[in-house]
Amino acid sequence: MAVSHQDRVGRALELLVRGAKPFVERELQTAYGDRWIETVQASLRSQRDVPKSSGDVFTWDAQLVLIVMTEHWNQVFRQKLGPFERSLLSELREFRNSWAHQREFNFDDTYR
Repeated sequence: MAVSHQDRVGRALELLVRGAKPFVERELQTAYGDRWIETVQASLRSQRDVPKSSGDVFTWDAQLVLIVMTEHWNQVFRQKLGPFERSLLSELREFRNSWAHQREFNFDDTYR
């Protein structure tokens, strides 16, 4: 059976989380030290955004990675990433939200 565009985007988001998580955690720890978890939790806007945690470790998903990177851009991620990456981050958030709300993706959307 052929893989749907929705499934391909979902898989890409899973790979994004797997690849970005170590970088995101490392940069947050560098910027905020031992209080990075509390700092991230305090920056989240609603209970819906608060990740379930196991001990001191976040349960990262695409939404959390993208929100945290956006919310902590100036304090943390701007030091290593530039305007191009900031633009990609915004585009990824938009695509992730479309995927989560089950918007249909065509070939061009999926390829992008």
